[in-house]
Amino acid sequence: HLALFYKFETTDGHEVSLTGAHNIPIYDRRAQRVKIIRSADVTMQDQLILRGRRVTLRNISTHAAQGFYSPLTLSSYLMVNEILTHVFSDK
Repeated sequence: HLALFYKFETTDGHEVSLTGAHNIPIYDRRAQRVKIIRSADVTMQDQLILRGRRVTLRNISTHAAQGFYSPLTLSSYLMVNEILTHVFSDK
């Protein structure tokens, strides 16, 4: 079946697509700290984390797609296209 994905594109050309229920670490500039939030809750004011640095978003879009993969890791983190992601979702 089709699922709604959020595609995050960074200003330096990286991108990742996650379902809205998947969690992702972001840097919240207002709170000045890293938070783990649902992909559906990421805003253009948040920054993604790439190998120890923060990067701003150029665009957030949605698209429907079929099939996705959710691996498990010992740390619960995963690098996808150089972007730090979280392997858990809230569904």
